[in-house]
Amino acid sequence: MKNTSVIQIGAVWLAVLCFCFPQAVLAASPVDSRSRNITDVALQDGGVFIGRVVDAQGRGMPELPVSFSGDNQTVRTTRTDSNGDFAFHQLRGGIYQVVAGGSHRTYRLWAPGTAPPASQPVGMVVAGETETVRGQFGGGVIPMVGGVLPACLPATLASPGVIAAITGVAASVPVSLLAAGEVHKPKSP
Repeated sequence: MKNTSVIQIGAVWLAVLCFCFPQAVLAASPVDSRSRNITDVALQDGGVFIGRVVDAQGRGMPELPVSFSGDNQTVRTTRTDSNGDFAFHQLRGGIYQVVAGGSHRTYRLWAPGTAPPASQPVGMVVAGETETVRGQFGGGVIPMVGGVLPACLPATLASPGVIAAITGVAASVPVSLLAAGEVHKPKSP
């Protein structure tokens, strides 16, 4: 009888923990920053990447410096021509970033003849445009006197499901203890 109540109490507390920390357990893992908003581009024969830098109205931006990098290293630099066009030669397939006009874009380059049908023939960079980053609150800690508090805890505790779970546990623990005979009635009225 006593072992059964210990198992019941343990099960209740396990349920409470599962309700309190779903964000920490089920949160998506961080995404590598190079994989955001990747555009597939087919390299031309000879491993040529052709690109164009334009302004917000679509006009070519002449004489802008363009850097081409992969694996966090600048591979090459060049300048746009009078139409905003640029090219890099003798490249291999892979993931690269192009930085120009205060903007950066990430491209997955495909060797000639291997690109998927949806790939683009030219890389386009819009000057002054930044990538949109979507995410979720990733946790961390909130400093406090005497230690730290998981950053997801306040939002988790404010969740209606967690409030219902805490209320249910607060009501069910005394009832299960009373049913198990663990709570003794007072001797005097």
